[in-house]
Amino acid sequence: MSRSRLYVLGIPIDFLDRDSVVARIVEAAWERRFFQIATVNLDFLVQSRRDEEVRLILTESDINIPDGAPIVWAGRQLGLRGITRVTGADLVPHLMGVAAETGLRVFLLGGENDAASKAAEQLVARHPELDVSVFEPPWATLDDMDNDKILRRIDDAQPHILLVAFGHPKQERWIHRNRGSLPMVTMGVGCCLDLIAGRKKRAPDWMQGAGLEWGYRLAQEPRRLARRYTIDGLWVARDLVPWVVSQRFSQAP
Repeated sequence: MSRSRLYVLGIPIDFLDRDSVVARIVEAAWERRFFQIATVNLDFLVQSRRDEEVRLILTESDINIPDGAPIVWAGRQLGLRGITRVTGADLVPHLMGVAAETGLRVFLLGGENDAASKAAEQLVARHPELDVSVFEPPWATLDDMDNDKILRRIDDAQPHILLVAFGHPKQERWIHRNRGSLPMVTMGVGCCLDLIAGRKKRAPDWMQGAGLEWGYRLAQEPRRLARRYTIDGLWVARDLVPWVVSQRFSQAP
């Protein structure tokens, strides 16, 4: 374990602040090599416990930022001080500003109902220097996607940063399976494009600070999220909390 990397139930989490993450992204982007970032929340950990491919992706990812409040709680309980959440929703808009300032080209892939195009419009309005390309392929399963066409569009644009909005874990699987054709920084961004486009809203700051953003999202999308959050909550009680307790006892003098 490095000073900032902690393994939570076998999954490496990088407890870096936002600026440190951005600095590593910019460095990797200019090197033009495959570099995958995952925004790990509680559901990622749950998925990794029952899906070997998701587990492999997260163990091989270059940076796994702590997007979920329970993950930050686990890190604090195990002795890391001064750590905070670094959410994709916070990281992406800031990164786009840095990309505009430094001349890094960006590609937005995915989204639904022109979310990527609307997000690109908003980003260029905020950062006129930003070089951003967009492609929203028709929905398809991973096995049925026209990867040749998608990869050709990406290659034509030659981006330094690729943001993929297919939803978790589909977006992480797609990135990992096509890593040999993606010499760039890659990141699954979930609903970030909808947030940037103004189609969804984040929880108030006080809810984010209190680790209650999940409640705000649940109120917005109860049908889609109720079952997932119930499963995740049970997993916290059954797996995460006992694991943290056992780790603390093992560290005791």
